[in-house]
Amino acid sequence: MSNVTSYSNEQIREAFFNYLKYEKSVSLNTQLAYESDLNQFIDFLNIESMQWFEVDLKMVYGFLSKIQEEKSVERSTQARKAACIKAFYLFVEKKELIEKNPLKKMSAPKYRRGLPKPLKPIELEDMLEVDSGQSAFIQIRDRALLELLYSSGMRVSEILSLNVQDILDVSGKIRDSIFIRGKGGKERIVFIGSFAKDALNQYLIFSSHEQSQTNQPLFINHHRRRLTRHGAVYIIKRRKLILKGDDKISPHTMRHSFATDMLNSGADIRVIQEMLGHSSISTTQNYTKVAREKLQNTFRNCHPHAKKTIDLSKDNK
Repeated sequence: MSNVTSYSNEQIREAFFNYLKYEKSVSLNTQLAYESDLNQFIDFLNIESMQWFEVDLKMVYGFLSKIQEEKSVERSTQARKAACIKAFYLFVEKKELIEKNPLKKMSAPKYRRGLPKPLKPIELEDMLEVDSGQSAFIQIRDRALLELLYSSGMRVSEILSLNVQDILDVSGKIRDSIFIRGKGGKERIVFIGSFAKDALNQYLIFSSHEQSQTNQPLFINHHRRRLTRHGAVYIIKRRKLILKGDDKISPHTMRHSFATDMLNSGADIRVIQEMLGHSSISTTQNYTKVAREKLQNTFRNCHPHAKKTIDLSKDNK
């Protein structure tokens, strides 16, 4: 057993970050989220003059209560921070830097995960077609990005990491499908629909991409640098205005729409799981609930015996 007290709060924090980056190979987004959450916890310990190896379950619950009182964070954010702290203590336990994990019996704050809210067809068309008031280059780029998001079901981070050559075949034409590396280094195949191919062709021509450069980013900003996640979120924010300011819309909304429309068109849930790159089928099954609600509403509104059946079921209770 290593000498626990030889690691300060700051040193053990950096050791955990290195573990995430080099041993676990977590995505950059996950790494940044864990760093933010653990930094907040370490700052709390420093204010309380506590060392990481002195922490007990009561102290962690005190931290979660404090951030709830001060910042009124959502239950999902509380749960994420709790998961981060628990992962940290699993790390020090695994590295045998502590004799007993104080969070073995910790239960994370419970919260209800909302169902995905896919775009309606008319909303999707509005997002893609309506003039956003920006330059021609920006509008053509944004349409290509949104079409690819919806066509492929890729995560926005996966799309933003693409280079031009990733989507072109040997003749310089846009491929029908490409291989990408997603979360956890898992490789999968995704497909590019005809509308997305048309939008990408127009974008590549208009932006005068140097297609001979294999490391040329596919999506660029007006400085001709790789478009960032922040930039993609900003694109959606501008498009929200077109959709009457729906604050639930995000780049991930396009992924939700892809999965739901695939399911409603008869695609097998396992096929959708593969296309989305979900490790667990239970994650993909969220979309079956969305589709089931749509079917139920259609049945109630359109079937002549639907309301009668529902009324009878109530009478029989």
